[in-house]
Amino acid sequence: MYTTSDKKQNTGFVAVITAIVVTLIITLIAMVTSTTSYLGRVDTTRIESKSMSRQIAEACLEHARVKLAVGVYTGNEAIAIDSYQCTLDPIIVSGANKILTSKATVDNKTTKLELTILATTLETVTFKEL
Repeated sequence: MYTTSDKKQNTGFVAVITAIVVTLIITLIAMVTSTTSYLGRVDTTRIESKSMSRQIAEACLEHARVKLAVGVYTGNEAIAIDSYQCTLDPIIVSGANKILTSKATVDNKTTKLELTILATTLETVTFKEL
């Protein structure tokens, strides 16, 4: 038979177990939230690196277009843009067009672009990522 003191001891045991379970649930929620935030930050960094490598590759293509406008230019060089670098492949002549190809890498995210322009006016014919 239970006495009043036994019931009070059981009530304390239930309270302790409930507190432990609630603490575990809150800890689990905090861990999931922090992991999600961390992974979101990593994805954002990857997207920014890819965007930066594309912008640098585009800048190299524009550099080549300006050099062509000034005079004879064959490409095949590395260009430093701020603290980054891109490479221009040799320019390919295809009929009335010239094909320029550039590549830039930022934090292991590489972008390779191809720009086809008219040889006479330097107008864009096609522009694509390879």
